[in-house]
Amino acid sequence: MKECTWRDCKEVAEFPQLDRDGKEWSNLCSKHHNEQAEAIKVGNVKKMLSCWVKARGGAKKCTEDCAPVAAVGAKLMKLLSGDHND
Repeated sequence: MKECTWRDCKEVAEFPQLDRDGKEWSNLCSKHHNEQAEAIKVGNVKKMLSCWVKARGGAKKCTEDCAPVAAVGAKLMKLLSGDHND
């Protein structure tokens, strides 16, 4: 059985979260799934972002996972701005 990916949670994961490509980015226990769903339902953006980071395993893990995307984004912004200097 998989553990919940929420930071410091050891409960059984029952709710996989998939990205658009079908890749699992988190898998939550019922408690954390409900917490995230409630934040989305009421439109609490601060809570939604907090849940997203915690669901990925915390800030450090989230940063590591997102680093490749951030690097591509930085390169794209550099190209779009016309800054061709390294």
